[in-house]
Amino acid sequence: MAFLMGGYLAYYSKKEYHTIVILGTSVLGAYSAVRGVSMFFPGTFPPETEIIKKIAENTIDPIFFSYIAAFILTSAVGAYYQRRQKKQDEMTNYIKT
Repeated sequence: MAFLMGGYLAYYSKKEYHTIVILGTSVLGAYSAVRGVSMFFPGTFPPETEIIKKIAENTIDPIFFSYIAAFILTSAVGAYYQRRQKKQDEMTNYIKT
């Protein structure tokens, strides 16, 4: 079963390579940006190892949820921009050298 799933994912990743790269870079970039901004406000973004524990104990700073919203929004905007840029490049047959 794992072999079949691995084969399917390999086929899918080859077929949807650009989509996977766009989503991956937008999520990674958004996290890096939001995490970087949170460094200017100590204590508002808990360490990754403590997030689940703080949520379970309900001791998380409410501003943390605004970071989550900013992360989702920034990811979506980044993915949209990259997708639009890719379509524009395809339309103009632009080849980078």
